[in-house]
Amino acid sequence: MLFFTIREARLFAADSFLSSHFLTRNGYERNAALFDADILIAHVLKKERSWILAHSDFDLLPYKEEFEALVKRRSAGLPIAYLIGKKDFFGRSFYVNEDVLIPKPDTETLVELALNFASERFEKNAPLFVLDICTGSGCIGISLAAELYESILNKPQRAQRVQSTYEVQNYFDENFFLVLADISEGALEVCKKNMASLLPSALYKKTLAVRADLRLDFPSVPDSNRSYDLITANPPYVPSKLTESLLEDGRSEPRLALDGGAEGLELFPSLAQNSYSGLNASGKLFVEAGEYHASQAAEIFRSAGFSSVQIHKDLAGSDRVIECTK
Repeated sequence: MLFFTIREARLFAADSFLSSHFLTRNGYERNAALFDADILIAHVLKKERSWILAHSDFDLLPYKEEFEALVKRRSAGLPIAYLIGKKDFFGRSFYVNEDVLIPKPDTETLVELALNFASERFEKNAPLFVLDICTGSGCIGISLAAELYESILNKPQRAQRVQSTYEVQNYFDENFFLVLADISEGALEVCKKNMASLLPSALYKKTLAVRADLRLDFPSVPDSNRSYDLITANPPYVPSKLTESLLEDGRSEPRLALDGGAEGLELFPSLAQNSYSGLNASGKLFVEAGEYHASQAAEIFRSAGFSSVQIHKDLAGSDRVIECTK
């Protein structure tokens, strides 16, 4: 009788991954290969990784063809997130495919900073109209909105004026709107799926995904003449030559979301000008940038008229987020 146990599947996959020049070019080692194997096995069996590790003799033969196809694609460099269709970000699991960038831990720094500003707006009972431009999967805007809503709902003591769930929802009904915008129709379809699965109903009805080009006028707040209080952006900022190098590893992330031109700054002047025009007085813009040109990017925002421009570091200590105050 033929068997293809989880133990055998792990070894088969790890050996395949370690023979791939796409994966091993950047220090990919056996522990990482075994971890990837476990994630793919767990995906095929719809089990947790802990279950996989505890059942190494389980027969995977009925799933062998599906598993081997995934191993082949991973060996060609395709990231695990695309293979299993999800990526965790800021405590939530986002649907992803090859139309969007895979959410990165570095970007959580931007969400944390924007969330602090959003919380201050709520504490003052001030309106919060948000635009997330270059939204991709929606990970920034959706995380910001959902985290703000849940933190207020779960900790009403943060604002003494909040006495009930009704009052929290009433604030969002009257004082909140989120626009998620991207130039890519494929990205917007991914974003809409994440809206539906991750936003509380009170926020879903106050969120809109729209097609927009950051080089043109930003989309307006629906049914309103007011400007935005907060804009977030993770624009394409990788220099073209570096983009080429990154994509050589088979990662298949969309070039449109990576390539920021020769120096990686091609879109920043338009982003700066349109953000300045689209913000209310004292509104804020939070932008992700590359550690290799954050200082140059900051000067672009200063030149656009922002009264205060600060650079924040990510958890690795690299310049990552530019905070601009109108």
